[in-house]
Amino acid sequence: MPTQTSELYNQWLHILMHYAKTFSDQDILWEEFSRYGYGLQRQLKEMGLPPVVPEEYISVNEGIARGLVEFVKSAPDRKKACGAVLWRFIKAAHPDMRNNTIQNTKKRPETYRKERRFQKNMMYILSMLHLDLSAKDKINALDYLEYKYSADEYRSVYKQLGDYNFGEIPEDIEYERMQTVKLFHELLKQARKSTCKDKIVSAQAFLENVARNGQILDETRYTDVYGNVKMIDAAAKAEMLAAMKKSKVTFSEDCLAFFEGQAKPATNMNSYLSIVLNKFKSAGGLSEKRRVLAQPFAVINLNLQKEKEITPKLVENYAQYLCQYASYHCENGSIRIDMLRNLLEREAEQSNQRATASSLFAEYVSPKELKSIDKKLVLNVADAYARSFSCSDPEAEEFNPHFHARMTKMFSEIVTKHPYRKSEVQTLCNVLKSNGDKVMSATGKAVMSAYTAQPKNRKPRTR
Repeated sequence: MPTQTSELYNQWLHILMHYAKTFSDQDILWEEFSRYGYGLQRQLKEMGLPPVVPEEYISVNEGIARGLVEFVKSAPDRKKACGAVLWRFIKAAHPDMRNNTIQNTKKRPETYRKERRFQKNMMYILSMLHLDLSAKDKINALDYLEYKYSADEYRSVYKQLGDYNFGEIPEDIEYERMQTVKLFHELLKQARKSTCKDKIVSAQAFLENVARNGQILDETRYTDVYGNVKMIDAAAKAEMLAAMKKSKVTFSEDCLAFFEGQAKPATNMNSYLSIVLNKFKSAGGLSEKRRVLAQPFAVINLNLQKEKEITPKLVENYAQYLCQYASYHCENGSIRIDMLRNLLEREAEQSNQRATASSLFAEYVSPKELKSIDKKLVLNVADAYARSFSCSDPEAEEFNPHFHARMTKMFSEIVTKHPYRKSEVQTLCNVLKSNGDKVMSATGKAVMSAYTAQPKNRKPRTR
């Protein structure tokens, strides 16, 4: 090993991050490392740095993860190294911080899907690191921000830090509870010292997220998945609440109610689905992924019927969960999509109600101003379905013919029953065909055929 200098460690991390981004961009995380990692191994050898252990078969993502863990172990300041790795991954995967302006899926769907896949792959590598990240390490990682970004960007990153299974995979809820409380105190300490508004709203976002997730874990109706546990016990809640009231951070009534122990039971399926999806992504092996998806299936469908507020994010999370469930349970031919269709319709209806209520002259709102279905949301559902055909586990069968037939019929009915232009249908078909799979390509063609088969959409014959 050459002389240890800060420049050496910067170059070491730069090389590892370069290949993590490259492999994530190429979407080859599950390929054999020895086949694709020769460039990384050569650069490490030229610098006199330890190469990734090559004596056994490992995948590309595992090779990158081992290289990063070796970097952290060798660093003179392991906490600082952990923070550096964590922050580099957050920054690389966060679209706003990569100066990414690709938000319009209608104009550039291929680029948008590639960006989404890249972010997912980067977060998957991060979840494999098993780094010993303390609450202080997570805060140190944010020092790399240097507070140059907007409040929304800070809020997004702090919210991610408040999620479970982020940068670490705790084996039990006790460890995560301890980390949450420590991180809470560290955030409030910074918020009290700072006059920076961005730091304050970021601390607020973190605690709001902790309260939402904590409330989910405190709900006894979910004990079949997580066991009867309390995310934060009564003593810790009281201590945290006292600190919150002394701080200059403003919290919502729901957040305060959680820490005061007066939170009303709520379904909050959006947060619950997010937790299940996070556990699915971090699960190892086919059988474990199948178990994580199957265990809450009945609970999810039962409670979605009771959910009062339907948001686009809830529909997207449910679509992602349902499609992955069907992909990992190909033998189940009875998976229905009635709930997904119902959620799309209810979301459009509630969106119209909110738009009408917020109008100064609600009685003059014309039907043309209201949407019969959220077309962007339909695109996101199609994207979730297409991605379920290219799941990262090579052992998964991925194709459920009965579920596929129902999804094809649903998309065909959407474009024929709602006011779609041909260009919008073409965009939807492009999203469905995006993964290059023959089955999905046929789906896209079937949807377009259903649309053009309608008399009103046929081209007039020219003489």
